[in-house]
Amino acid sequence: GTPGTNQPFTIEGDAAKRTIVNQKIPRYPSGLQREAVVKIRFTVLPDGHVSAMLPIQKGAPTLDEITMQALRQWRFNPLPPGAEQKNVEGIITFRYELQ
Repeated sequence: GTPGTNQPFTIEGDAAKRTIVNQKIPRYPSGLQREAVVKIRFTVLPDGHVSAMLPIQKGAPTLDEITMQALRQWRFNPLPPGAEQKNVEGIITFRYELQ
């Protein structure tokens, strides 16, 4: 993410170089009163789909689950036909903060 944008997540690694074309931000579950940081290592396929998610820093089990469900729906830009068709990895960090 770019500093100054008010996104609730950051992406590190090669996946950060790909453009997000569809993102679903998880909705904080009502009734859960805790702040948490959830980090997930994930792979972006050449067609832009997300695969192979692995939580590396967990929050509450509910937050881990909604984060993974949301990330499954993300799409990144497909690689152009002339580019090397390779998977890229990244780490996404979601911050859940009480408002």
